[in-house]
Amino acid sequence: MEAAAIIRQALLHSPWLRTASLALLLVAGIAEADPPLRLSFIANSTLFHEDDGGRDEIARLFASAGVATEVVTLPAKRIVWQMQYEPGPHCSVGWIRTREREGFARLSLPIRPPLYLEVVTNRRALPQVSRYASLRALMAAPGLRLGVSDGFSYGEELDRRIADMGEAALPNSQAPINQLRLLASNRFDYTLADPYDFRWAMSHPSYAHRELVSLVFPDMPPGRPRHLMCSRSVPEATVQRIDQAIRAMGLDRGS
Repeated sequence: MEAAAIIRQALLHSPWLRTASLALLLVAGIAEADPPLRLSFIANSTLFHEDDGGRDEIARLFASAGVATEVVTLPAKRIVWQMQYEPGPHCSVGWIRTREREGFARLSLPIRPPLYLEVVTNRRALPQVSRYASLRALMAAPGLRLGVSDGFSYGEELDRRIADMGEAALPNSQAPINQLRLLASNRFDYTLADPYDFRWAMSHPSYAHRELVSLVFPDMPPGRPRHLMCSRSVPEATVQRIDQAIRAMGLDRGS
């Protein structure tokens, strides 16, 4: 009798062998299964806040793509560091595409349409800030300080302008939404805010919203859509499945 036939006969007549074989197959299946992909949301971001349904939408997106996830919330700089230096598969929600990020990550189709940033100032600085008819003139104005989040991209054109401001730009470790709290406390004269952040701050008295004013400048660079940013350890085929789910859910419309 051939060896394979002998093994089949043994399995048929030995319950213990059948149980052991099934256990080995189960263990092998677990070992071969892909680990959950780390899915991170940016801490203190209002774009995909816990209460606005945005996170549920992202959960449906990954379920549609057939990708198991482990959800975490992390500071933006920690997310970028993990994308660059940690080996595990990781996607993060709500990032602007830049050449630097394209160098170490894969970016999905847009999941939110472009939004123009707003200049936000406080009542004390409003007379000086509102004197300027253009954003370029405002950013070149002597004596006015711009508060920005260190390590956060405002879009490549604005990032270059901010870098050219020298000491007139005041970077700090706070998230963009917290720049509005610092602005209300007169730590600087104005900041650049996402409309989501400004509207959220307007509804929270703790941000001293009566002290904040939003201004529109005609030369504000075009808004940039938001994407999923995935580490290079996420296979290209997986990102393609995610893109297919983005199209199927219509999240890229208007982008």
